Amino acid sequence: MIYNHTRIKEILTTTGELSYFALLTLEWNATRYLTSLARDVEWNGNSYLSDTTMMQFESPNSTSVVDREAYTLSLNGMDETLTNEIKAGVIHKPVEMRLAFSIDGVPQLGLDDTLLVYRGAVAEPKFVTDDGKLIWDIECTAPLSNLDARSTIFTTKNAMQNLFPTDTCFNQIQKNNEKSSVAWGKT
Repeated sequence: MIYNHTRIKEILTTTGELSYFALLTLEWNATRYLTSLARDVEWNGNSYLSDTTMMQFESPNSTSVVDREAYTLSLNGMDETLTNEIKAGVIHKPVEMRLAFSIDGVPQLGLDDTLLVYRGAVAEPKFVTDDGKLIWDIECTAPLSNLDARSTIFTTKNAMQNLFPTDTCFNQIQKNNEKSSVAWGKT
């Protein structure tokens, strides 16, 4: 449920010139705050940088049924720091996209002036070339896509500790290297 629907409706029904821009938060190895606006902005105590890292993002969809498509965004593949970070591993790392608005060229950046478009995690980064440009297409998780799909996470002690360093759920399973089986779901 959108808690700020009254304010968003005010913005959308303005008589001024309305435009929108993205506020992207990537909580990867280093937290990055990016905006698609032509200049840097401050929102919620964070500085969102306007640079060429964020190349494209999906606009929000208005549908009457549940959207089962994965959320994707495109990042600049020429950014060496970003490329090294993605290659080091960003799967399951948090991503948040907010939509913000400008009225007559003035960004509306109150706490109730933005719309949360996506909050989730990275599912799969893909390196592509498009028209001579190097691009990272970041596919993020879709909560209702492939409900019956099996997880691609390796369920070993080391794999779990890479994702969650304090997790001890596999310590007893691999004790003494004895074979064991764990059943999930219906029997």
